[in-house]
Amino acid sequence: DSLSLTVGARMDHHGIFGSEASPRVYLVWSATPELTLKGGYGEAFRAPTLKQISPLYEGGEGPHTFYGNANIRPETSRSWELAADWRNDKNAYTATVFHNEIKDLIYTNLLRKVGPRGFYQYDNISRARTYGLELSMAHELGAGFSLSNSLTWMDARDSDTRDRLTGRPELVMTPKLQWQGKQLSVQFEWQYTGRQWLKNNANKLERVSGYGLANLSAGYQVNDNLKFRSGVNNLGNVRLEDKSELFGYVERPRTLWVGVEASF
Repeated sequence: DSLSLTVGARMDHHGIFGSEASPRVYLVWSATPELTLKGGYGEAFRAPTLKQISPLYEGGEGPHTFYGNANIRPETSRSWELAADWRNDKNAYTATVFHNEIKDLIYTNLLRKVGPRGFYQYDNISRARTYGLELSMAHELGAGFSLSNSLTWMDARDSDTRDRLTGRPELVMTPKLQWQGKQLSVQFEWQYTGRQWLKNNANKLERVSGYGLANLSAGYQVNDNLKFRSGVNNLGNVRLEDKSELFGYVERPRTLWVGVEASF
């Protein structure tokens, strides 16, 4: 009654790359009414998209230009994880360790930079691996207040060169403080994206600093069928271009939003 085993498999058939079977197995043990232990192994297959595999493809997105690659190969992976989950009526805590081995990781290879514009080609990294830790918690503080947080630490590298993989933050964290009244609710959230490695104009890896975004929102439940919501995202108006010119994306500036939810 306290132990369950799930075994499965997925079969993919691709017109160019043929068939690929991806098995998985997962074990869950309810050690006590509060504590659950989990562990599993799985494999995955991901074929390149039409854009990625088309040799004549050229597309522009913001300050980036991407080229297809007829020689790109599908990506396969093997993953392991172990997790512990403890919860009661008011609190919940989860910890998970994971390890992924990826063959032919599909990524964008920086060919050159001309001013702010980067030119990339879809390509493969022969072997890559990621491992890390995920933590989450939810805790009721009383008087309508609750605190939650999710945290992921990850180390991602090229298995052959030991170089860091680009665009993968070492740490991502999202703490939230909430207050729930009879009709009114308020939430403050901080989204932190940690340091990561990006390529500079010389096509060399360079570490860029982390950044945090603060969001504030509120909701008012008029009745069982109608709720009004409003908030401000990126309260500090954080601009990534002020932190590093290597960021290839932007975060939306300070934004005020309003919304309504109706159910029938």
